[in-house]
Amino acid sequence: IEYNGSYYHSEEKKPKDYHLKKFNLCEELGIRLISVFEMDWNNAKDKIKDLIKYSILKKTRILARKCEVKYVSDQQAYDFYNLYHIQSKSILAKINLGLYYKSELVAVMGFGSSSFHNRKNKDGDYELHRFVTKSGYTVVGGASKLLTYFEKEYLPRFLLSYSWNDWYNGALYPILGFSFDHSVPPDYYWYLNKECINKRKCRLKDLQKKYPELYQESIDNKAPNKEDYIMEKLGAIKVYRSGSKRWVKRYV
Repeated sequence: IEYNGSYYHSEEKKPKDYHLKKFNLCEELGIRLISVFEMDWNNAKDKIKDLIKYSILKKTRILARKCEVKYVSDQQAYDFYNLYHIQSKSILAKINLGLYYKSELVAVMGFGSSSFHNRKNKDGDYELHRFVTKSGYTVVGGASKLLTYFEKEYLPRFLLSYSWNDWYNGALYPILGFSFDHSVPPDYYWYLNKECINKRKCRLKDLQKKYPELYQESIDNKAPNKEDYIMEKLGAIKVYRSGSKRWVKRYV
């Protein structure tokens, strides 16, 4: 388990593939590496503590065959994800299936369209966006039961998903019938004045409105990447993460 403070793990101090290489090396040696970045610790401290705690301690085991699958409303799903999933809710997860044990919601799996792969969404194309169980529980066979229900109801042709190397190695995906597709380069966030900033808050259209003079300067100087130009002029530095794995399951 490593804690990565933003300044000393920024691109000024570490190569952009530093954490990805470390993840790959640990995986080759059979070591699970959990990389806790400062931005996540600031935003999801309790969920990270639970992740670490229940990676070590024994969980309450429930058998999936004793659970019932039901549709979960968007609000119920979002609340569940926000409580237990480190990445919180996904607005793309429009189909949310829950596992209920004695009327208690213990796991949720969310599906929807994808905006992250290079093929247009066709009929039968879906992405598995979220799967999470209630803190302190493990539902034996729960992911398989939810996925099987989804497959029977929606007859997918193609299913896509990602595992984030900061937290997991993706070991569940082969069990669910997915094949490893490729590694995805590390994503990043910005670090400015001791503040961690999600890159989605630094989209060019937003920066243009907030810093019109710097935006025009980036045009005048023919900057190849205007976002980088503006943020670096402000004194921001990038912090690169560990990358992710893309998994696919084809049915035809």
